[in-house]
Amino acid sequence: MAQASQGDLSAGLYAWAHNLLPLMGDKNKCHSPESMDLILQFVENILSNPEARAILVNNAVREGERLIPLASFEILLRLTFPDPSGRVKATERFEAIYPLLKEVALAPTGSNTMKQIFTISLNLAGQGISNKRNLE
Repeated sequence: MAQASQGDLSAGLYAWAHNLLPLMGDKNKCHSPESMDLILQFVENILSNPEARAILVNNAVREGERLIPLASFEILLRLTFPDPSGRVKATERFEAIYPLLKEVALAPTGSNTMKQIFTISLNLAGQGISNKRNLE
């Protein structure tokens, strides 16, 4: 997967968002810092290519599927903006890659993706407010 992503950034990001990122979002599994580091290194390597932004934003859909599906975007949001008590070393790395990944996820495709992402964002915001009230 790593070798393929060097030749085809879209294929690499697609594989990361569909296969590796969901592993990090599964709360039922314990993730070691080492595995999180390897998964982050994979996507950081893809995004470090000088042409990554242009290639990925212009090719946000691959074979009819988004490079970053809504479920993966939700996981990305949760990992980038966790509860203050949930911050880990990897959070800063997610904050660094989030702007470009958000741009790819929100790239226009003619579908109703923006509406779906807005709904997910509202749900997450509501969860954050209810968590804050529970802490008070």
